[in-house]
Amino acid sequence: MLESESVLPYRPVCTSAAGNAVPGGLLDFRKEEALPLVIVPDLHARADFFCAVLNYPLPAEYLRDNCGSGKTVSALLAEKRIYLLCLGDGFHSEQRGQLRWIEAFGDYCQGIIDGSAMTAEMTEGLDLMRMVMQCKCRYPAQFHFLKGNHENILNAERDGDHAFGKFVCEGQMVYDFMRGRYGVNLLRQYAYFEHLLPLCAVFPQCMASHAEPRRAYSRQELIDAPARGDVVEGLTWTANNEALFGSVRSMLRDFLPDADGARYFGGHRPVRERYALRDEGAFIQIHNPDAWRVAVVPADRPFDENRDILDVGYRQ
Repeated sequence: MLESESVLPYRPVCTSAAGNAVPGGLLDFRKEEALPLVIVPDLHARADFFCAVLNYPLPAEYLRDNCGSGKTVSALLAEKRIYLLCLGDGFHSEQRGQLRWIEAFGDYCQGIIDGSAMTAEMTEGLDLMRMVMQCKCRYPAQFHFLKGNHENILNAERDGDHAFGKFVCEGQMVYDFMRGRYGVNLLRQYAYFEHLLPLCAVFPQCMASHAEPRRAYSRQELIDAPARGDVVEGLTWTANNEALFGSVRSMLRDFLPDADGARYFGGHRPVRERYALRDEGAFIQIHNPDAWRVAVVPADRPFDENRDILDVGYRQ
């Protein structure tokens, strides 16, 4: 499904240095009909959160003529009345699973790559990504999942990716689990899936990427991102205060000069409250790992952070 997007107008083709045409890193919906957009922050193996998003009855105020009261996000996706955009980071439960990671690391140090703790961790992550893939196949033009810095199943240190470890050596442990449990072929296929993921999206009313863009990128740079490690890194790894000041505002001027109140959305760095603003309010971070929240960008008015960040459920 991701490969087939290379023939669609909203996903311009990148011709890599190897000469192979692949779907570019940019989703460009500016010429498509403006629809309400549901933006889901970093998932981090929260399959229950993702289910809550799909089953959430979107308030009728976001729908044309208030028609569709009580319909769930998944039903509206099927009717092609909304878009749903995930900001990436499917694997690694992080803080929520810290004790489980430490237990799994104890097994790992003894040569056990798939003990009960690690199996529980990977069950959550793989269950989530199975649902993500199913949604992409079921709602191909309406559902999109951006690459985050945790989309690195090979734990590679190249092409804009970096090996990951926060509490233990999570990236290497996931690689060894996948290789040991499922084999090299599936591991490579999953890595190819990650390589086909887009990195940036622009809609008629907003833009989004996993992380704050490190600098202002042109349309062609975003399209060529699969062959540009510097662009991959700059859209997935940028920490707070690392971005060149004004980059987001520059990109919004370039891509959406006529969109009143256009905003740029990202996750990556956690926020304690409902949101955090950067670059003079142009960039809005919505990833609170302790909450089940989404941002809904209306089709017919500017986004209001005090009105349009919604709770879709509560962490169990």
